[in-house]
Formats: sequence, C-alpha cells, structure tokens
Amino acid sequence: MMFGWTLIRIRGRSMAPVLPHGSYALFRAKRTVRTGDIVLADHPVLGPIVKSVRRQTPAGYILEGRSPASIGSAALGVIPRDGIIGVLVMAHTPPRRAPDRRTA
Repeated sequence: MMFGWTLIRIRGRSMAPVLPHGSYALFRAKRTVRTGDIVLADHPVLGPIVKSVRRQTPAGYILEGRSPASIGSAALGVIPRDGIIGVLVMAHTPPRRAPDRRTA
C-alpha cells in the first residue's frame, strides 16, 4: 500500500461479473467499511482476497464473493476489522483481444 492506495490485478472468478478475472482494482485505506462494500482483506489463511462485505459483527466482517463458484462465507470465517486493507474505489477491465486471424 502506497500512501493509502493499493492497485491489484484480479485473479480468479469469485467476484465475476463485477470484477472479472484480469481486471485491475484500486483500493483506498478507509476506516469506515459498510455492508455491500467491495474490500481487499488479509485473510489469515488465504492471504489477500477481494470480497463483498455481507454483514458486520462485533468481531469483524463476514465477506462473500459475487459468483456462485466463490468460497462460502462460512468457510472464510470472520475477518477482523484490522484485516481490511482497503475499499474499492475504481476498477478497469481491459478489453478482450480478438484472436489473430492472419494466416502465414
């Protein structure tokens, strides 16, 4: 994180279609996290993950992916408040390249 900002490239499909594989996402450190925010979190086992905040509890945050293929909230467990690295500010999905149809 540099000056409170983190830029990452999304790997995986757990946040599709909102953040498809290969997208770039910019996160900003934020003290206030709300239900529905997309966050970058430091999971104790998985490391950095990008998920939506499903709900808040006194112990921290329950997170979930947007895709049915995502790991479930129960398996992720509660992420402590200090485990949230940042909240999504903007994302960019590069256009898909058309296959090169030239023949040699």
